[in-house]
Amino acid sequence: MNLSFRAIFVLGIVLLTSSHFAQADVPRQGATAEGEAPKKERPYHPEPRVIVNVLSVKGPHDPARVQHDARFGWKRIVRCYKAHSPHHKVLVTLYLVVSREGSLARAQNVRSDPANRELEGCLADALPGLSMPKAAANSTAQLEIKLAPGDPPIKN
Repeated sequence: MNLSFRAIFVLGIVLLTSSHFAQADVPRQGATAEGEAPKKERPYHPEPRVIVNVLSVKGPHDPARVQHDARFGWKRIVRCYKAHSPHHKVLVTLYLVVSREGSLARAQNVRSDPANRELEGCLADALPGLSMPKAAANSTAQLEIKLAPGDPPIKN
């Protein structure tokens, strides 16, 4: 293959500039952009950590909407957690019946890890009545709630 001097020169310039920009635009790990404040530590979080996920929905209700609305049960979930397991990590799985009229009609405990019957019962009693989306018929859902303690108090 016979390339002219000019073609080789242009190709060399393109390769040099592209590698220069590729390296210049990527910040080093842990570095901040010029003029930016250093990264702050995670803020203090005294309340329990709660993650609510809908694992499955059988019926006409949209799983994303059921999950969205189930997360509004945060206060009820925290109340039960503080009353029955405030210093432990717990994973609770519940079976839900979502009514066509737009509410959580029934919650039934399936299991918790580690086993905590009091917490399971409290959640099963506290969640019914939550607002849910309306649909053409009732649906059933499986809900997973991950609970963990918040940050310990800051000592001065």
